[in-house]
Amino acid sequence: SPDSTRSDRNVLVFRGWRSFVHFEAEWTGGCTELSFLSAKPSSSCPQDFPSLRTSALVTSFFPQLLYKIRSQNPDILCSLSTRPFFLSSTTYDGTDEGLRPRFSGLAQAAARAGDFIFPWLLDNLIWWTVGLSAVLVHKSMVTGQMVLDWRRRGVRVMAWTANSPLEKATL
Repeated sequence: SPDSTRSDRNVLVFRGWRSFVHFEAEWTGGCTELSFLSAKPSSSCPQDFPSLRTSALVTSFFPQLLYKIRSQNPDILCSLSTRPFFLSSTTYDGTDEGLRPRFSGLAQAAARAGDFIFPWLLDNLIWWTVGLSAVLVHKSMVTGQMVLDWRRRGVRVMAWTANSPLEKATL
């Protein structure tokens, strides 16, 4: 669990357990308009803690952030978190019912269109461009074929969130 998290003017700083990880992300706009401008992982982190190369994974829903992190240090393992309707809805419980729109009007329509384009982009472009080591997917999305397809690319699939031992064994 993090030692500290602080927010100063549109800048978030996360300091990980025992300060092993220091990461800063800056964006403009509100939480619904996350346009990342900079990502600065601690440059000494991989040198100071070489075991993190094989035991830590940076994950985000935002591929542009992972791209910036990996372009600064390709040794950092990254995974993309994803779920259906991430761009257009603030929640997802495994069904299309209960979705809460993130935007309204034309912005919502554009986000919904993005929801349909994003899986193709992830499968054909994003995974390779970012250099993903894993994809973290909502448990409702996991299929045997999905796991095989990602395994062929050398990318692990991790399901979130399994809520029981039986569900964990099934996934």
